[in-house]
Amino acid sequence: GEGDEVHISIFGSSQTEIHQRIGSDGSIQPAGSTKIFLKGMTLAQGRTAIQNKLAQHFSFRADQIAVTISTARTVSLSIYGEVGVQGGFTLSALNTAFNALAAAGGPTAMGSVRNIQLSRGGKVTRLDIYQFMKNPTIGTPYDIQNGDVLFVPVAQKVVTIEGAVNRPMRYELVDGETLRDLIAYAGGLAADAFPDFVQVERHENGESIDRKRVRLRACFYESVINCNHS
Repeated sequence: GEGDEVHISIFGSSQTEIHQRIGSDGSIQPAGSTKIFLKGMTLAQGRTAIQNKLAQHFSFRADQIAVTISTARTVSLSIYGEVGVQGGFTLSALNTAFNALAAAGGPTAMGSVRNIQLSRGGKVTRLDIYQFMKNPTIGTPYDIQNGDVLFVPVAQKVVTIEGAVNRPMRYELVDGETLRDLIAYAGGLAADAFPDFVQVERHENGESIDRKRVRLRACFYESVINCNHS
């Protein structure tokens, strides 16, 4: 974006160092080259655009050019809801939405980690920390831009799992997730687990209101409908 400073090193047959600041029109213009428009690109996309354009004016192989952000612009965003500190924050644009949440003290004990809302230009994107931890390359935009608003709502469905699983603790589930998903988040069954039954308890206002036993084997080997007690 505008204000980012880009450093380009070419060390092939042509050797040069280029330092440019992205202007108000979103471009840089190295000496001897036409404008290269970078605004809105990821760093990887910007590297490709710069390499393709400069290859018309310099001689180098693909592994003989390095493109880095030497100085990143700052962005201002607002963070509200169930976080340690609410309000406005000014951060380097190289941070992610999760870095911004960390700067705000992270979600509180009541805060959702599965339904974090990023508002940008009238569009709301849901951020899910569990999905990011499972696969950080799924393509969800985790970047931050000037004027973004992050909102952390109260978690709606928190389940405690205990016993013969690898990571017994509290987990937040979202609509459509079942006992099978809960066990997966808990790292799967421990080696000494008895996989025939699991006891499910429901609590309301601190009191147990329902208790039942579920065939655990059915959750993994039969119909998923048997797992919907979580």
